[in-house]
Formats: sequence, C-alpha cells, structure tokens
Amino acid sequence: MWRTVKLGVAILVITALVMGGIAFAQADEETPGRILEELTLLVEDGTLTRAQADAVAEQLAPFVRAVVSRFETDRLRHRLGRLAAETAEVLGISRERLAEQLAAGSSLAEIAAAEGTNGEQLVADVVEHLAAHLDVLVTSGRLEQERAEEILGNTERILKDLVDQPHPFRTAVRDRRNAVARSAGLAAAADLLDIPVAELREVLSSGRDLASVAADRGIGEDELISAILDPLEAALGTAVRSGRISEEKAAELLERAAGRVAEAIHRVPGG
Repeated sequence: MWRTVKLGVAILVITALVMGGIAFAQADEETPGRILEELTLLVEDGTLTRAQADAVAEQLAPFVRAVVSRFETDRLRHRLGRLAAETAEVLGISRERLAEQLAAGSSLAEIAAAEGTNGEQLVADVVEHLAAHLDVLVTSGRLEQERAEEILGNTERILKDLVDQPHPFRTAVRDRRNAVARSAGLAAAADLLDIPVAELREVLSSGRDLASVAADRGIGEDELISAILDPLEAALGTAVRSGRISEEKAAELLERAAGRVAEAIHRVPGG
C-alpha cells in the first residue's frame, strides 16, 4: 500500500511541477519545498503524515530535479531547432546545409559571411523574420503579446551570445546543463550552511568565496565539496538505475566534477 501511495505521489508531484512551469533554477533551489507544497493536501486529508511527506520530498527531490532538467533541456533543443530553421531561411540555405557547416566547426557569423552578410546583420534579420511570424500569432489570438516579446528578446539574446561561437546550438545546451549543475550545487551548499540561497548569492557577490563562507561556520572543505556533489551523485544514480549510463561512467563523471568543485569553492564569483 505504501509503495502504491509513493508512486501516486511521485506522479502527482512531477506532473504538478512540470506542468506548473517550474524553472530549471527553481528545480534545484526550491525542489524540496515545492514538493512539500504539492503534498500539503495529502497531509491535510490524512493520506500522509507530515513525517512521511518530509521523507517523500527528500527522496523525490533528486528524481524531480532530473525530470525537470531533462524537460527543460528537451524544450531548449526544440527551441534551438526552430531557431536553426529561422536562421537557414534568412540565409537562403537549407537546414541540412546549415547543419553540415555547423558540424564542421563554422560559426554562424562565418556562415553568414560566406553568404554575403555578417553576424550582426544575421541576428537582426533573424529577429525581424521571427517578429513577423509572432505578429501573425498575436493577431490571430494564438499568442499573447507579452509572451511574443519574451520569445523575441530571448531569441535575440541567445543569437548574440552564440553567433561567433563554433557549434553554437550544442554550446547553448551545454551552458544550460552547466547552469543547472551550478544552481543545484549552490542550493546544496546553502542547505549545508543553513543560509537561504538568495542570501548566499548576496554574500558571494560581495567578494567572498564559498570555502571562506563555510569556514566561518566551522565547515571544512571536504564536507562542503561532498554536499555540493550530492545532487549530481543522486542524478547520476538515477541515470545508472535507468540504464542511461554505466556505473563506471558515473564514477568518472563524479570524480571529474569533484576536481572542478574543489577549484570552484575558492573562486570569487565574477572575479
């Protein structure tokens, strides 16, 4: 019976968080609290005790983070695919040709130059081209104006960031994954230090590094590194159990991450 309840709770929580539009950063920093919010009704109607809800939230948090992260990554890939189609159309070439040149290591700016334009103009043309499509959707009532402006702004920002880079769309996906990992690590560190995430961000932005903040609270580097790696270790465990990666690969990734974290805790943000 308890296993059935836990399965039902897992489905309820994941569906609520994903369909509710939880952002990837929230998926790392606020997951346990968000899960408890979704479990409140089950506690109030007696399906779960508060202790059971706390236990479920703790156990489900890594899994929910992984699901939401994959959902966000898939959504990003879909958006980048649409962006690639817009870019190819503006350049007057096929998506296949664009993909071949990107795979060969050419940047969007270099491809644009070969087609008689430049990176800056390409960004402007793609944004203008997309704006025309969005205007049609807004006029027909299929898209709200505020959402259209958000899409347009995000597209322009992404293109400006990526136009001069080789393998730009692959870079965008990698950057998203890195942002998720950093957010998860910061949330784990904040939990260990018993500091709200927002407060910890503020402390770090004042010129402190994470190791010194932890030292002030009597927490050593090994304990700090272990806490930061906990979300990744949990995510890798989920990946191993689902058969997506081997135990050996998981161990390799965790060891590599440990080295990066050992350096990062001494780094001043923005420094």
